[in-house]
Amino acid sequence: MQILSLLKDFEYKIHNRREQDLENINITTVCIDSRDIVKDSLFICIKGLTVDGHNYIQDAISSGAAAV
Repeated sequence: MQILSLLKDFEYKIHNRREQDLENINITTVCIDSRDIVKDSLFICIKGLTVDGHNYIQDAISSGAAAV
């Protein structure tokens, strides 16, 4: 699924890309655990009570996340 279809009802920020670049991102899975990331995943960062998902952004990217 194209990322723009997933994001159409959400407020989001774009970093290190242009809006037009999003048209070319195809998401295969959505993950909240960086250990579950596969190529072309969307990693959703959640700040929990004991763990902050934002701390694992680089791990997710290294594992193939297409977007965070």
